[in-house]
Amino acid sequence: MGAAAAAVALLWVIWRAAEFRVAMLQAAWAVLGMTYVGGLLSFASTLRGLPEGEQLIYFLVVTSWASDIAAYYIGSRFGRHPLAPGTSPRKTVEGALAGMIASMVVAMIGSPWIWPRLFWSVAGFVGLLLAVVGILGDLCESAMKRGAGVKDSGTLIPGHGGILDRMDSLMFACPVLYALIRLGWV
Repeated sequence: MGAAAAAVALLWVIWRAAEFRVAMLQAAWAVLGMTYVGGLLSFASTLRGLPEGEQLIYFLVVTSWASDIAAYYIGSRFGRHPLAPGTSPRKTVEGALAGMIASMVVAMIGSPWIWPRLFWSVAGFVGLLLAVVGILGDLCESAMKRGAGVKDSGTLIPGHGGILDRMDSLMFACPVLYALIRLGWV
């Protein structure tokens, strides 16, 4: 189904464009958008379908948002060292470290209520890993926005940069958590 949608998008863009190079760039963006959002977020429904699905989604959301919130507040107040100045000049190393610590602490403290079978030490490791992957997701989304020449991915949530800015860390964390479970590591 996904391949068919990509093919239709490619044909539509190529048919409408006057210049082949422009058509191919537009087609590449269309396919990337479908794959990026649809492909990565599809793991959320896959996680939800697992026996502990509800707990997994709560764990994922709580740890990812704890990381985002801590990274924003600490980075904006105390951040001095840019994390990736060419991609996202306002993200700082201090913010990233605060996000990783917050995700790890929230995972360890919250796991007895959210995902009880997970030992606190394993929960801390998973929280840390999800925070690192979430930061990479945030940087990837920033790189795409920079490549498209836009500041925000939308205006639905004023002051937050759009839906993708709220979901970028979750989109990258979903497949990682699913892989950890499928591999039997958690």
